[in-house]
Amino acid sequence: MTSVTGTPATARSTRPTADPAGDGATLRPIPLVAGREMVATVQKRSFWVGFGTTLAIVVAAAVLPGILAGDDVTTWEVGLVGESVELAPALDAWAAGIDDTTVEITEFADEAEAGDAIADGSVPAAVAGDRVLVEDNINPQLLAILDQAARTATVEQGLAAGDISTGLADELVVPQILVVESLDPADDDEMARQILTSAGVFIIFVQIFGFGYAVAGGIVEEKSSRVVEVLLGKLRPHQLLAGKLIGVWLLTTAQMIVITVVGLSGASLAGSLELPPGWEGVVLLVFGWYAIAYIFYAGIFAICGALAASAEELQSTMTPATLLVMGAYVAGFVALNDPDGLIAVVTSLFPATSPLVMPLRMTFSDVAPLEVVASIALALAASVLAVLLAGRIYRGSALKSRQSGLREAWRAARA
Repeated sequence: MTSVTGTPATARSTRPTADPAGDGATLRPIPLVAGREMVATVQKRSFWVGFGTTLAIVVAAAVLPGILAGDDVTTWEVGLVGESVELAPALDAWAAGIDDTTVEITEFADEAEAGDAIADGSVPAAVAGDRVLVEDNINPQLLAILDQAARTATVEQGLAAGDISTGLADELVVPQILVVESLDPADDDEMARQILTSAGVFIIFVQIFGFGYAVAGGIVEEKSSRVVEVLLGKLRPHQLLAGKLIGVWLLTTAQMIVITVVGLSGASLAGSLELPPGWEGVVLLVFGWYAIAYIFYAGIFAICGALAASAEELQSTMTPATLLVMGAYVAGFVALNDPDGLIAVVTSLFPATSPLVMPLRMTFSDVAPLEVVASIALALAASVLAVLLAGRIYRGSALKSRQSGLREAWRAARA
């Protein structure tokens, strides 16, 4: 019988051993974790409820204005009694001089017939000689049209009788004598770009809460179910967190793409908004700031999730982050009203608020390139710090079965 001797087996550690292959092998599990996170997230009902709600809001905002506006033409129904039918050409001329206004004329043989039509609501008013017959009152715009039409008809009659010169008649019978000249005419394309940017910032705001809850909730769920203990037996904490952040980013970016395509297509088809030249640049601007917002706020919400050990505790740990996001959106409203004001300038440089403020300032005002560069640099630097801090806090609290404090998690990560 042959005996085999060798070194005794050592106890297997739950902590993953160092990867001798180097950094490349250290990063290799991250795509696997990202894929797992994506699959786990799309299987959650909350993910689809949030996505569906956001998409419904965007579709409604994009399509309803065009549908509700329609042709936006005001049509007045007017009765003309007897010889008053001669007012018809003048009425048509005056209605044509008012944007999106038309007049439908009904002829009546006598005032009794016109009165019956007014009583049953067929027409709101009827002209009989020098009188306007109404039920109780008349719309001021309709009265102005009828009055001006009567004046025009009087001028034409005076011209025919030779009482008014041709030159004076030409000046008096035109539907509009005064012409409006704007000293600062609005640029429709610029206004469309501003609308697109405002809508994009709103979507960024909504998506921050979406991916924030996905990141924080996913961390808490793994901790409360003890799945994290199994995962950390094979993976390092930074690999698990990095994969989670990348997976959620891929999913929410796909959401952003779908929302953008559906929103722009719906607004264009419904006639709510005509895409201006350079709209692609606005879309890239929004997506660029969304990426910056994701890096920063994903790190912040990851810290919130790492500190909590249950869904109940998560509500309290997420409160500061929630207030921070709400404050950033309020700062965006301030930037809309005064893009060059002190508050707008400061918040466009502050990393927590710049993703929701700087895109608006860049569209609504002439921002110096140096300000834009400084804003991006500060936001990226803060985002990197937030992710690094999240990694450390996660490492120190991932296996905690109770809520942790920042200082406690920081010190535990050192052990």
